[in-house]
Amino acid sequence: DDAVLLFGKHDALTPRVKELVYVAIDAAITHLYEPGIRKHIGDALGHGATVQEITETLQLASCIGLLSTTVSAPYLLQFLRSRGEPFQALTADQIALKDEFEAATGHWDEGMDALLRVDPIAFAKHAHYLCSAWQTSALDPVTRELLCVAVHASSTLLHRPGIARHMERALEAGATREQIIEVLQLTSVIGIHTCSVAMPLLAEVAASNKLG
Repeated sequence: DDAVLLFGKHDALTPRVKELVYVAIDAAITHLYEPGIRKHIGDALGHGATVQEITETLQLASCIGLLSTTVSAPYLLQFLRSRGEPFQALTADQIALKDEFEAATGHWDEGMDALLRVDPIAFAKHAHYLCSAWQTSALDPVTRELLCVAVHASSTLLHRPGIARHMERALEAGATREQIIEVLQLTSVIGIHTCSVAMPLLAEVAASNKLG
């Protein structure tokens, strides 16, 4: 285990949750490390994770793709306003969409608000996708938040608002300091994939050059 080699052995997380963390960070769109996905899905199953738990882990990890809209929408709203496009108070329909989203996820931010104002239809589709990942039942609340911390804290993303939000929610759900630290340590070791992917290529190219 690369994390054990770097940081020593920790046991704040169960082996099952550790493997789900690895599945989440390897399967995130910012990484997509297929050998790791395959290995850690197998290891997660071996440590008692269910297919539904792994499916929910993948759903949560996939939600970071939605940051393309929520991170960018405030800029679009700002530029449209500067060009004289009017954006009034939210309509009754928009407020209903906002209330439904907040009730399902417990979350609201500037990005969601801007997207709702700029394009309510796009917001509704965005919200439906996100809510479907959060209205699942196989993962307990602590594990769900820890997985989100891992994905947002991954070196391939480092989305600070997401790190802060899910870290706070993990603590509120009952996660311990030690569990969060261990999640961050597990997440940090994806840097080793630089070597695990590139070293075989180096060996291949070096051998080819010698033959040439």
